[in-house]
Amino acid sequence: MTSKIPYDKPPCPDTELLQQLRNRGLDIEDETRTIRYLNFIGYYRLSAYFLPYQSEKDKFRDGVEFDRILSLYIFDRKLKLTLMEAIERIEVAVRAATTNYMSLRTGDAHWFLNENHFDNYSPDKGKSFQSFDGYLQSICSSIDRQIDATPIVHYYSKYSFPDYPPGWVVMEVLTLGQVSKIYSILRTKYKRKIAKKFKTSWQVLEAILLSLTVIRNKCAHHQRVWNVKISYPPARTVLKNIAPQYSGSPNSPCVIYFMIWFILTRINNDSNWGARLCEQLLELDESLLHKIGLDLNEIYTYLIEE
Repeated sequence: MTSKIPYDKPPCPDTELLQQLRNRGLDIEDETRTIRYLNFIGYYRLSAYFLPYQSEKDKFRDGVEFDRILSLYIFDRKLKLTLMEAIERIEVAVRAATTNYMSLRTGDAHWFLNENHFDNYSPDKGKSFQSFDGYLQSICSSIDRQIDATPIVHYYSKYSFPDYPPGWVVMEVLTLGQVSKIYSILRTKYKRKIAKKFKTSWQVLEAILLSLTVIRNKCAHHQRVWNVKISYPPARTVLKNIAPQYSGSPNSPCVIYFMIWFILTRINNDSNWGARLCEQLLELDESLLHKIGLDLNEIYTYLIEE
């Protein structure tokens, strides 16, 4: 194991960063324009987009221009907006489907406070809640953070009991990660019925929510998604239900597109999101598509032709 060393890199002014890029082989035609982007995007954020264009560490391939790096950054920014558009629809639909079903099935607006409705806890904090107490604490924290939200203010100004607003209000102040975890700890008989609304199995819906939570957070926090690998890839059996003809890596970015499209078409079978995504992917250099294992023909077949 390599021993650690103190961090001693000093901050650099824009002119030095510009010269450093040139020293590493990057072609820069317009210094003023490049400095403007370094100021308003940041060298560190852009540096993640240097990597596909480098032959080795800190050395760009011959002929690489700054505009190619900027184009990749802009492509990634637009891709995040496209993904977020679809994930937002899925997130809203799952919130509604869960609270509508559970409220009506149990006849209880506060179904989420009844421990008997939950039993699938997991030791993996990234995937699920570890206990009912931990789950309630998470909900309480979310309500506290949104205490000034109009529905929360209305509830506590008018009602004395229970200590929590009804499920359809609470669901609106939770993160997608919390919604995903709540679904995962519901009793299987409930998960099965909710998943049926999306014409799929509870295993598939649970896997999709887990993966999309990570992608949603990356989009929201402006992290790279064009070449992202799925942190919680779906099992092969689940992937076969989502994209039966796909035989590539379950970590591939295209699996994200397949999962989104799988649920999106069950919410709105007239959606043109798949066609718009394919058109957007055409903007990416073929060499970069190959580097991250994206086959446009395969994606086109699944998102448009099926």
